[in-house]
Amino acid sequence: EWKALDSFLRWRPAEPTDPRLLIVGINEADIQALGTYPIPDQQLAALITELQTAGPRVIGLDVFRDLPIEPGGDALAEVLRESPDTFGIEKIMSGSVLPPPSMPPERVGFNDFALDNDGFVRRAYLGALPPSTHPDPDRFRLSFPLLLAEAYLAEDGFFIRNGRRHPDNMRLGETELMRFRANTGGYVGADASGVQMLINTRSGRSPFDIVSMTEVLSGEVAPERIR
Repeated sequence: EWKALDSFLRWRPAEPTDPRLLIVGINEADIQALGTYPIPDQQLAALITELQTAGPRVIGLDVFRDLPIEPGGDALAEVLRESPDTFGIEKIMSGSVLPPPSMPPERVGFNDFALDNDGFVRRAYLGALPPSTHPDPDRFRLSFPLLLAEAYLAEDGFFIRNGRRHPDNMRLGETELMRFRANTGGYVGADASGVQMLINTRSGRSPFDIVSMTEVLSGEVAPERIR
C-alpha cells in the first residue's frame, strides 16, 4: 500500500515551480570554496543579512546551530536575535539538539521526521510535546515547516486555528490539515505521536527554485527571486 501511494503521487501531472519559495542550498562547491565545514557563523550571518536586503516575508535557517562555529559567533547571534523574520530549528524527538541560544522560542520550530519502517518519509509533524527527558518538556512546539508557513501567511491574515471537521485538526483559512492517526489509510498501529499529517508532495522535476549560498553572497541572485 505504501508503494501504491508512492506510485500514485509520482503519476500526477507536474506542477509548476512554486514562485513563493526559494531554497538557498549549501552545496559541495560552496564548501570547497570556503575550504571548511561546518559553515562558519560569519558566513551564515552574511547570508541572512544579504537575503534580508531583498525583503522576503520569512527566512528559515535549516541548520542546527546550538553551538557557535567560529569565526562570527557573536555576529550570527546578533542577527538571529534581532531578526523577527528569521526562524531556526531544534531537534526534540529521539535525542535533542537545542536551538540557537540567541533565538527566542517563538521563532524556533522542531525539524524531526516521522519515518516509515521502509525508511521513507510520508508523514510530517505539525506539532508535538518533547519527551520527558527533554530540558523543556512541557511546552508544545510547532514544527519548523508549519512555523514558516504560518509566518508567511500571517501577512495575508491566515493563522493556525482548530479544524472545523474535527477540533484536533489544524486549519489555515479554509484549508484543514487532516490529522494522521495510528490506523489512517493503509497504516495499522503506526506511531501517531504528536500532531502529524500525510505529506502531499509537490509533483514535477523542479518543484522549487534552488540557488547556492555562493550565488547569493556574490549578488548573482536577483532580489525579486528572493522576495
